[in-house]
Amino acid sequence: MARTVDDAVTEVRKAVTDPSARRDSDAEIRRYLVDGLNIIKSQRPDLFLGAYGTTYETLAQGAALPTAISGQFFLSLVMYGVARVEFKDEESADRARGELALKLAGGLL
Repeated sequence: MARTVDDAVTEVRKAVTDPSARRDSDAEIRRYLVDGLNIIKSQRPDLFLGAYGTTYETLAQGAALPTAISGQFFLSLVMYGVARVEFKDEESADRARGELALKLAGGLL
């Protein structure tokens, strides 16, 4: 099953309990996902054979994610987005959640 950018944004929102988009806009979360894709590509270039020269600058709403981003790599991308959202908050509990999400994202690569 092909995953979309909207699927990833929805999963990030579920994880941070922000279904009404009060903390971050969809555009902001998509920017985090772009960063996450580029990190995954730098750590696992084998997933992007044939498209390694592609640098992700933006992700359009509703666009399909690269075919390599499925299963554990989709979860890694989502956890990176969660970490970025959580790091913005100053509360120590949220910051700790962000650090945990970032460790999980990296561990899945």
